[in-house]
Amino acid sequence: MKQLLICTFILFTSFLYSQGLGYTGFESGTLENWTNSDGSTTNLTIEEPGLGSSYYFKKVCDGTNTVLGEMAIINSEYFSENYMNGGASTIFFWVKNENTFDLHLRLGFTDIDGTEIVTTTPIIVPPMTGEWQEVSIDVIGSNFTLISGPNSIQDVLFETYNLKLIHNQNVSFDGSYVNGSFEVDEIGIIYLGVDDFTKESVIVYPVPVKDRLQIKTNTITIKSVEIYDLFGKKQKINPTDLESIYVTHLAAGVYFLKITGEKGTIVKKIIKN
Repeated sequence: MKQLLICTFILFTSFLYSQGLGYTGFESGTLENWTNSDGSTTNLTIEEPGLGSSYYFKKVCDGTNTVLGEMAIINSEYFSENYMNGGASTIFFWVKNENTFDLHLRLGFTDIDGTEIVTTTPIIVPPMTGEWQEVSIDVIGSNFTLISGPNSIQDVLFETYNLKLIHNQNVSFDGSYVNGSFEVDEIGIIYLGVDDFTKESVIVYPVPVKDRLQIKTNTITIKSVEIYDLFGKKQKINPTDLESIYVTHLAAGVYFLKITGEKGTIVKKIIKN
């Protein structure tokens, strides 16, 4: 059974989708710009099957007091953004903990000046062999700790340079040096408004889709709908209305459906047959 782990922080933010839709699902079969803390890719691999029989990301930590033993990964492309434009965000990802110890997961950000901030309270993911567990984190600036650097927490969130996923029981921008594996999949961000606009509030079907994609909402008015491929390229669509989109012309593969409502924006993964 998939275990939902929720840390209820709140961050007022919005997203302009200027850096790859704020999502890495590894469907491309590549690392999608995730690296070790020093930018290297040693001990990082793409494995399968992940969620939905797709690929997933794995780091094997060798226990040395180096980046190869550090249980942490960083991305400086897909999650660089201004997080202080208003609204609310949720960062979510899936973790498979095959270790013999709990994972203490923290979220870290840096800015271009090297200022480092990290969430003060970790999300604890227990060992659960063979099972993917969802981590969902809503964040506010007051729940971050400033680790080092010349700027404030608000400055970092105003112009974030990269995102770091960290395992460490202590409040630190470094991951713990351990022998073990760090396995993650479908890392993304949902950008919300001040009212309820969640993953569960929008239903997209059928999945996979062949001809026409349907969007169902209960209380949300849809303002616009866009489709992007895995490389962030916007696809041409001509919806008969904002809840019915013909996708016959799209090549088979994985796409991202960006739905904007009056209270926020959400991204759904779709599969075209």
